[in-house]
Amino acid sequence: MSTAKIELEIPYELAIILKKDPLLKKYLRDKLISELYKKLTQLYIADELFKDSKLTEEDIMELDKKIKKKVMEKLKWMLS
Repeated sequence: MSTAKIELEIPYELAIILKKDPLLKKYLRDKLISELYKKLTQLYIADELFKDSKLTEEDIMELDKKIKKKVMEKLKWMLS
């Protein structure tokens, strides 16, 4: 796989720690790449699935509320 460099701003204190610990720096780089790949892939798939959707932002927010409400109801039932 080919790669490209991106610049990332991090707090100074974190930069000092990463500069002193190459193993931690490599771990963090690998973890960030993995998580970024997963998230961007999910977003790309979601964009492709819903690119022709007629839903408005309000519709999505309403669906979000309904789903969260049902999830909470099920969790309360399961934990009772």
